[in-house]
Amino acid sequence: MDSFDNLKSIWHSEKGLQLPTADEFLKIAAGYKRRNQHLATGVLIILILCFIAFIGVWFGYKTTMWTTKFGELLIFAALAYLIYYSYKELQKKKQLQIADANIFLQQLKKELAETEAKKKKILKFLIYYSIAYGFFIYENTADNTQKTALSYGILLAFIALLWFVYRPIIDNIHRKKINTTITKIEHLQLQINEHEKNQ
Repeated sequence: MDSFDNLKSIWHSEKGLQLPTADEFLKIAAGYKRRNQHLATGVLIILILCFIAFIGVWFGYKTTMWTTKFGELLIFAALAYLIYYSYKELQKKKQLQIADANIFLQQLKKELAETEAKKKKILKFLIYYSIAYGFFIYENTADNTQKTALSYGILLAFIALLWFVYRPIIDNIHRKKINTTITKIEHLQLQINEHEKNQ
Protein backbone atom coordinates (compact mmCIF):
# COMPACT_ATOMS: atom_id res chain seq x y z
CA MET A 1 0.00 0.00 0.00
CA ASP A 2 2.85 2.38 0.87
CA SER A 3 4.47 1.79 -2.49
CA PHE A 4 1.18 2.63 -4.23
CA ASP A 5 0.86 5.93 -2.27
CA ASN A 6 4.44 6.84 -3.15
CA LEU A 7 3.77 6.16 -6.81
CA LYS A 8 0.57 8.24 -6.63
CA SER A 9 2.39 11.22 -5.05
CA ILE A 10 5.12 11.09 -7.73
CA TRP A 11 2.42 11.03 -10.41
CA HIS A 12 0.63 14.08 -8.90
CA SER A 13 3.87 16.06 -8.48
CA GLU A 14 4.86 15.52 -12.14
CA LYS A 15 1.40 15.42 -13.76
CA GLY A 16 1.17 17.86 -16.68
CA LEU A 17 4.93 18.33 -16.86
CA GLN A 18 6.42 16.83 -20.00
CA LEU A 19 10.11 16.86 -19.31
CA PRO A 20 12.10 17.11 -22.54
CA THR A 21 14.69 14.48 -23.27
CA ALA A 22 18.21 15.04 -24.57
CA ASP A 23 16.93 13.61 -27.87
CA GLU A 24 14.58 16.60 -28.30
CA PHE A 25 17.46 19.06 -28.02
CA LEU A 26 19.62 17.00 -30.40
CA LYS A 27 16.74 16.87 -32.88
CA ILE A 28 16.41 20.71 -32.90
CA ALA A 29 20.18 21.26 -33.10
CA ALA A 30 20.75 18.60 -35.76
CA GLY A 31 17.87 19.99 -37.86
CA TYR A 32 19.37 23.48 -37.75
CA LYS A 33 22.85 22.18 -38.59
CA ARG A 34 21.55 20.02 -41.45
CA ARG A 35 19.58 22.90 -43.05
CA ASN A 36 22.59 25.20 -42.83
CA GLN A 37 24.91 22.60 -44.34
CA HIS A 38 22.53 21.91 -47.23
CA LEU A 39 22.23 25.63 -47.96
CA ALA A 40 26.02 26.16 -47.81
CA THR A 41 26.62 23.10 -50.04
CA GLY A 42 24.05 24.38 -52.58
CA VAL A 43 25.72 27.82 -52.71
CA LEU A 44 29.15 26.20 -53.16
CA ILE A 45 27.92 24.00 -56.03
CA ILE A 46 26.31 27.01 -57.80
CA LEU A 47 29.55 29.02 -57.46
CA ILE A 48 31.66 26.16 -58.86
CA LEU A 49 29.25 25.85 -61.83
CA CYS A 50 29.51 29.64 -62.40
CA PHE A 51 33.30 29.37 -62.31
CA ILE A 52 33.26 26.53 -64.89
CA ALA A 53 30.81 28.50 -67.10
CA PHE A 54 33.03 31.56 -66.92
CA ILE A 55 36.03 29.50 -68.06
CA GLY A 56 33.95 28.83 -71.21
CA VAL A 57 33.38 32.58 -71.58
CA TRP A 58 37.12 33.23 -71.16
CA PHE A 59 38.08 30.89 -74.01
CA GLY A 60 35.06 31.50 -76.22
CA TYR A 61 34.82 35.29 -76.05
CA LYS A 62 37.12 37.09 -78.51
CA THR A 63 38.27 40.48 -77.26
CA THR A 64 40.28 43.35 -78.69
CA MET A 65 40.43 45.65 -75.67
CA TRP A 66 42.48 45.16 -72.51
CA THR A 67 39.54 46.26 -70.35
CA THR A 68 37.60 43.08 -71.19
CA LYS A 69 40.45 40.75 -70.20
CA PHE A 70 41.08 42.82 -67.07
CA GLY A 71 37.38 42.55 -66.17
CA GLU A 72 37.50 38.78 -66.76
CA LEU A 73 40.53 38.46 -64.46
CA LEU A 74 38.74 40.43 -61.74
CA ILE A 75 35.61 38.28 -62.10
CA PHE A 76 37.72 35.10 -61.92
CA ALA A 77 39.36 36.41 -58.74
CA ALA A 78 35.94 37.26 -57.28
CA LEU A 79 34.52 33.81 -58.05
CA ALA A 80 37.63 32.06 -56.70
CA TYR A 81 37.39 34.10 -53.48
CA LEU A 82 33.67 33.31 -53.14
CA ILE A 83 34.30 29.59 -53.64
CA TYR A 84 37.06 29.67 -51.00
CA TYR A 85 34.90 31.71 -48.58
CA SER A 86 31.85 29.44 -49.10
CA TYR A 87 34.00 26.34 -48.55
CA LYS A 88 35.31 27.79 -45.26
CA GLU A 89 31.73 28.63 -44.19
CA LEU A 90 30.63 25.06 -44.99
CA GLN A 91 33.48 23.65 -42.88
CA LYS A 92 32.50 25.99 -40.03
CA LYS A 93 28.90 24.75 -40.22
CA LYS A 94 30.07 21.12 -40.21
CA GLN A 95 32.11 21.78 -37.03
CA LEU A 96 29.12 23.32 -35.21
CA GLN A 97 28.93 21.51 -31.86
CA ILE A 98 25.47 20.20 -31.05
CA ALA A 99 26.21 17.79 -28.18
CA ASP A 100 26.14 20.53 -25.51
CA ALA A 101 23.13 22.88 -25.33
CA ASN A 102 25.02 25.80 -23.74
CA ILE A 103 27.88 25.70 -26.27
CA PHE A 104 25.41 25.39 -29.15
CA LEU A 105 23.41 28.39 -27.87
CA GLN A 106 26.56 30.49 -27.55
CA GLN A 107 27.56 29.56 -31.11
CA LEU A 108 24.14 30.63 -32.42
CA LYS A 109 24.26 33.94 -30.54
CA LYS A 110 27.79 34.55 -31.86
CA GLU A 111 26.49 33.88 -35.39
CA LEU A 112 23.79 36.53 -34.86
CA ALA A 113 26.37 39.02 -33.56
CA GLU A 114 28.59 38.46 -36.63
CA THR A 115 25.80 39.51 -39.03
CA GLU A 116 26.98 43.15 -39.18
CA ALA A 117 30.54 42.14 -40.12
CA LYS A 118 29.14 39.89 -42.87
CA LYS A 119 27.08 42.80 -44.25
CA LYS A 120 30.26 44.84 -44.73
CA LYS A 121 31.91 41.93 -46.54
CA ILE A 122 28.90 41.60 -48.86
CA LEU A 123 28.94 45.34 -49.62
CA LYS A 124 32.67 45.28 -50.41
CA PHE A 125 32.19 42.29 -52.68
CA LEU A 126 29.28 43.93 -54.56
CA ILE A 127 31.35 47.08 -55.16
CA TYR A 128 34.31 44.98 -56.34
CA TYR A 129 32.14 42.82 -58.60
CA SER A 130 30.37 45.83 -60.15
CA ILE A 131 33.78 47.35 -61.01
CA ALA A 132 34.96 44.02 -62.49
CA TYR A 133 31.79 43.59 -64.56
CA GLY A 134 32.00 47.25 -65.60
CA PHE A 135 35.41 46.59 -67.15
CA PHE A 136 34.12 43.38 -68.74
CA ILE A 137 31.16 44.98 -70.58
CA TYR A 138 32.94 48.20 -71.59
CA GLU A 139 34.13 46.80 -74.96
CA ASN A 140 30.56 46.06 -76.08
CA THR A 141 29.27 49.48 -75.10
CA ALA A 142 32.22 51.79 -75.87
CA ASP A 143 30.98 52.73 -79.36
CA ASN A 144 27.55 53.93 -78.14
CA THR A 145 27.04 56.39 -75.26
CA GLN A 146 23.38 55.44 -74.77
CA LYS A 147 24.24 51.74 -74.71
CA THR A 148 26.99 52.46 -72.13
CA ALA A 149 24.60 54.44 -69.91
CA LEU A 150 21.91 51.75 -70.21
CA SER A 151 24.33 48.87 -69.48
CA TYR A 152 25.83 50.55 -66.42
CA GLY A 153 22.38 51.66 -65.29
CA ILE A 154 21.14 48.04 -65.41
CA LEU A 155 24.27 46.91 -63.56
CA LEU A 156 23.74 49.50 -60.80
CA ALA A 157 20.02 48.63 -60.57
CA PHE A 158 20.90 44.93 -60.23
CA ILE A 159 23.47 45.66 -57.48
CA ALA A 160 20.92 47.91 -55.70
CA LEU A 161 18.28 45.15 -55.96
CA LEU A 162 20.68 42.64 -54.40
CA TRP A 163 21.64 45.02 -51.57
CA PHE A 164 18.30 46.68 -50.75
CA VAL A 165 15.83 43.86 -51.50
CA TYR A 166 17.41 40.39 -51.73
CA ARG A 167 19.96 40.78 -48.89
CA PRO A 168 17.45 42.06 -46.24
CA ILE A 169 15.01 39.25 -47.11
CA ILE A 170 17.69 36.53 -46.79
CA ASP A 171 19.10 38.20 -43.67
CA ASN A 172 15.64 38.33 -42.08
CA ILE A 173 14.95 34.64 -42.87
CA HIS A 174 18.33 33.64 -41.41
CA ARG A 175 17.79 35.73 -38.25
CA LYS A 176 14.31 34.24 -37.73
CA LYS A 177 15.69 30.73 -38.16
CA ILE A 178 18.42 31.33 -35.56
CA ASN A 179 16.02 33.09 -33.13
CA THR A 180 13.47 30.28 -33.46
CA THR A 181 16.16 27.67 -32.74
CA ILE A 182 17.44 29.68 -29.74
CA THR A 183 13.89 30.08 -28.37
CA LYS A 184 13.19 26.33 -28.68
CA ILE A 185 16.41 25.37 -26.89
CA GLU A 186 15.95 27.99 -24.15
CA HIS A 187 12.39 26.71 -23.62
CA LEU A 188 13.70 23.15 -23.24
CA GLN A 189 16.34 24.36 -20.75
CA LEU A 190 13.67 26.27 -18.80
CA GLN A 191 11.54 23.13 -18.55
CA ILE A 192 14.51 21.11 -17.28
CA ASN A 193 15.46 23.83 -14.76
CA GLU A 194 11.85 24.04 -13.48
CA HIS A 195 11.75 20.27 -13.09
CA GLU A 196 15.04 20.27 -11.14
CA LYS A 197 13.74 23.05 -8.80
CA ASN A 198 10.56 21.08 -8.07
CA GLN A 199 12.51 17.96 -7.12
